[in-house]
Amino acid sequence: MAPRSIVRHLPVIRRFLHEVRSGGAAALCKINQEDVIRYIERHAQDWSPRTGKAMCWSLRAFLRYLHHRGLNARPLADWVPSMRRWKLATLPTYLPAA
Repeated sequence: MAPRSIVRHLPVIRRFLHEVRSGGAAALCKINQEDVIRYIERHAQDWSPRTGKAMCWSLRAFLRYLHHRGLNARPLADWVPSMRRWKLATLPTYLPAA
């Protein structure tokens, strides 16, 4: 990973590991889909939709890395949802004639 990407991902990954598993590399293999889902449900609304999307992006990248390196046998990246953010979603669906 490029140094810039690491800097972007690091705060989210540190927080995730601190909340989900503490105990070093041995605990990485114990992360499961329930841990991932619970973490996202707890923190999806903490910030703006854009930041929530970035959080999921960081988690997905980290979980792919764990699986790729053999540090976790489960493909957990598939359990991280895509955060949708529609443009103009805050506009009313109709306008009254007045």
